[in-house]
Formats: sequence, C-alpha cells, structure tokens
Amino acid sequence: YEKLYLHYLPAANPISKKLYIAAPNKLFRIDLADVVEVRKGFSTDTFNEVQRLMKTTSKKNKFLIPDNCLSIIFDHRSKGKADRSYTLDLVCTDEEIRNKWFDAFDQLIESMKEVEYQKEYELYLRER
Repeated sequence: YEKLYLHYLPAANPISKKLYIAAPNKLFRIDLADVVEVRKGFSTDTFNEVQRLMKTTSKKNKFLIPDNCLSIIFDHRSKGKADRSYTLDLVCTDEEIRNKWFDAFDQLIESMKEVEYQKEYELYLRER
C-alpha cells in the first residue's frame, strides 16, 4: 500500500495551526499501511499518564473518559522506534462518534490484512 494516507485538519488551537503552516504535508496525515491496531478507552501509556496528571475538578474531564477515547497503534518499525509503539491517542466528543471511528479503523485494518494474506498466498502458489 503505497501512499495510502488519511489526511486531517489540525485542531483549532494556535499551536496546531502553526505546525500545519510549517509542514502541511507531514504532520497531519496517517499512513494507513502502518496502522496495526485500534483500541478503545485508556489503553495506552499516554492516556494513563494524562489521566493520572489531570485534576478531577477540571472542566475538560467531562470529555476525558474512557468511553470517548480511542488509540491508533502504528507499527513501531515504521517510525524507527524499536523500543515502543507509536500511537495517536484521540478524544471524541461522545461514545457514538468514538465507536464509529473505532469500527471504521477496525474494518480497514482487517481488509488490509486480508489483501496482504491474499498477496502472500498468490506468491506462494507462483513459487511452487
């Protein structure tokens, strides 16, 4: 899968907007060929650390609940990080939106795996 990217717009905050201006084609895209897993809830080190550090009285806590969160896990070999996986941790506005994103990524990952297995099988048959 060459050049199979999901492009997205930056968040509406000054830091994200400046990053987008600096490198619009690099920072806000996901190479879908590198996605290996999608997880619901607080299932990454990043979410666990954020949850630990946030104050319980914060107004943002109403969104930062496991039912609204998902993580996209990338193949660690694709980012040159041999010791740990690279993740994109997302917080949705509600559980329904999180489930839609989760289902879409889960389906995409399974479809890409099936195509890859089919390619390997065809290559095996050709070699025989």
